[in-house]
Amino acid sequence: MTKGFRQKVYFLYRRSFSQLVRLQLILIKYLPRGRFILTDIGEKILGEKTYVTCGSDEFQFNTPNWLTHRRAINLLTDEPSTISWIDKFSKNAIFWDIGANVGSYSIYAAVKKNCKVVAFEPSFLNLMVLQKNIELNRVMDKVIIFPVGLSDSIGIKTLYFSKENFRIGGAHNSLGVPRNQYGNPMFETYKTLVPAETMDSFLLRYVGLCPDYIKIDVDGLELEILQGARQVLALVKEVSIEIMDQNQFYKSIDEVLVQAGLSRVTENSSDTRNVIYRRL
Repeated sequence: MTKGFRQKVYFLYRRSFSQLVRLQLILIKYLPRGRFILTDIGEKILGEKTYVTCGSDEFQFNTPNWLTHRRAINLLTDEPSTISWIDKFSKNAIFWDIGANVGSYSIYAAVKKNCKVVAFEPSFLNLMVLQKNIELNRVMDKVIIFPVGLSDSIGIKTLYFSKENFRIGGAHNSLGVPRNQYGNPMFETYKTLVPAETMDSFLLRYVGLCPDYIKIDVDGLELEILQGARQVLALVKEVSIEIMDQNQFYKSIDEVLVQAGLSRVTENSSDTRNVIYRRL
């Protein structure tokens, strides 16, 4: 059998197989509830779970794409200072996770330290996976999703999505102004309208959820969020904030936190993105 003949047979086989699959899908569509069957098949395909073991605890994460899978398997290593910081929380504390994404750190804090967690996440792309992760790890009574943006004022604002990261688990979203994690303009975007709150307005409504610890990971919106949090910052014990050295608002962010009575502390870690402020 010549090489050319083998290639031709393989090509015919592959084309026939593709046509057979296509025919089966067409037939399923015309069956009673056929379209729902296709939806169920799609959910099964996209419903992959990734398991992460940490000591005696095993975490489960819904990972419908490569990015959510990467977030799961790198839970303990992507931001080691965040994990180390959460490990030092007081038991049963209240933790605000601002920029929760799909909930990796919200769930870690709820499981490891029995925290009551408020997960702030405005991206509709991440909310379903966030909820599934909460259910998979059985922390429905500990993690509260607050699906709005945080800012320096209350109102309806535009949420900008970086086209490069427009996927489940994606980051680099910006509320109110298209700005990247360095504080510079973001040009290639999709956008939608979302309700916005301030930290202080949230606390006014839910006084029983005053935070002991706050994590802020919002890719360039740190200053606006802190400017809407004067009352909260006067009460919180510690804040961990992801801020790049190149961020043009770095100095102003530091000033707001210091004026609130928080001091920057140095942690020994290879993760230099996150800065911790503590009330001494």
